[in-house]
Amino acid sequence: PTNTLQLEAITAWFQQAEERIKQLPNPTNWPDFNVATWDKKTIKGLPTQKDGSSCGLYLLKYIMLWTGSKLSKTFSKKDIDMYRRQLAHDILNSDRNLLR
Repeated sequence: PTNTLQLEAITAWFQQAEERIKQLPNPTNWPDFNVATWDKKTIKGLPTQKDGSSCGLYLLKYIMLWTGSKLSKTFSKKDIDMYRRQLAHDILNSDRNLLR
């Protein structure tokens, strides 16, 4: 069962983050941040998930390793499995985790 206090903390964090983002100047030349309007390009040869639960981890890895035109290095399912444990450790032990 989901802990109501945890959900409230997560909701509050997202609300605070949204307010902080609204205060930031647009540091780019993009006319907007509506990604639905951006041109899309398929990049072949990227690692892909083979299960139904790792999509977020793959996305985070893509973001971390993307140079703007390619991945700075490739990664494997073994790397994702290790990253899953590392991310859980980092979140649980973070100073920002008020529920630890």
